[in-house]
Amino acid sequence: MQFQSGHNSPGPGRPRGSVSGRARALQILDALMAEEANLERLRAAMQASLEANPMRFFRQIIMPLIPKDVVLKMVEPGEIKWVSLLDTFPLAEERKRRLAENNPN
Repeated sequence: MQFQSGHNSPGPGRPRGSVSGRARALQILDALMAEEANLERLRAAMQASLEANPMRFFRQIIMPLIPKDVVLKMVEPGEIKWVSLLDTFPLAEERKRRLAENNPN
């Protein structure tokens, strides 16, 4: 299709009601996971993976599921505490106040 002067878009886009390949794949996955036998297989596989290598399981399975605004904080050796980023880093207003106190100019 050759560019035509005065036309800003390449076309009408995706037809109404059509489903993308990714959306279709998610529909199929959802249908598979609705079957009780498949859920049990997944549970057993996840249990085996956790038992085989707990740290790898944590990094590859659990960490991607954790919201991005949550971080891990080592409290003491061997002890992990979940902390919100809002609790970890001072808020902008608090940072401005501290900077003003430290630099009176």
